[in-house]
Amino acid sequence: ASQVRFTVDLSTPPALCTISGITPSSGFTLGGTTVTITGAGFNGLSLPSHITFDGVNASSYTVNNTSTVITAIAPRHPLTGLPLVAGAVSLAVVTTTSGTCTTTYDYIAETPGLCTISSISPTSGFTLGGTVVTVTGTNFYGFSGPNAVAFDGVAASTYTVNTSSTVIIATAPRHPLTGALVTGLVPFRVTTSVGTCSTNYTYLFAPATSTGVCGDQFFFPSPATGATGTFAYCMEGAGTARVRVYNVIGDIVARLEDAKAMGPQLSTLNTARLAPGVYLYILERDYGDGNVVRSPVKKFVVKH
Repeated sequence: ASQVRFTVDLSTPPALCTISGITPSSGFTLGGTTVTITGAGFNGLSLPSHITFDGVNASSYTVNNTSTVITAIAPRHPLTGLPLVAGAVSLAVVTTTSGTCTTTYDYIAETPGLCTISSISPTSGFTLGGTVVTVTGTNFYGFSGPNAVAFDGVAASTYTVNTSSTVIIATAPRHPLTGALVTGLVPFRVTTSVGTCSTNYTYLFAPATSTGVCGDQFFFPSPATGATGTFAYCMEGAGTARVRVYNVIGDIVARLEDAKAMGPQLSTLNTARLAPGVYLYILERDYGDGNVVRSPVKKFVVKH
């Protein structure tokens, strides 16, 4: 007798696309609002057309690893032409494996004010790039393209904006992007749909070569005349960095200890509480399992 063979697929099918929440549920007709969409089944999203506002592709979007959160930037409404149109529209998520799900998003007619920057932290980073900078302010709306956030005219390597449009987290690029590394004060600029705002950012020499090989550590500025000074050093791997600071007669006056990742690093010292004079320091890098690297004694100067 003939036999019939068949295969049973016991794998769990992907969850159907569902939207449980959207924050914020409204934004300006100029676009640029960062919208967080929560739900399930956000699988197989890769094309610009997979997230749309009233049929228009989101300016950009990302999906988390569990396919439950989408962060999208709303486009202008309409994308071109005048007048701008307010009102409720359909926000659609179109997946390749879990179907399509929709919710409502409201475009509002008010125009956002000019952006402002109240702080940037840290205010400096290495010329090699890679420093993650947090920028706080207001009216970070209407971004379009990578050049909306720029260091000395060069687009941030990456950036995100929170849903209230008050915080940007940006990764500083190499300075310059190609060629010999250059230190110095540069403009940090945010460009929105209604204008620009800017502040300053300082590029510093890294305690590493342009290829990422660790070099010598140093303290800056020396003399330190302000409230803080900074130790710059490089970690050969993830571990703990410890700095011990001594006065000239050998008394310990400050201790710093921080968990650090691999690569160029900074640690800040409160110099305001130190008397003017010469200080010595030792840097210790502990990589675990007894692998501890101690630097030679170095010095810096404090002046008030």
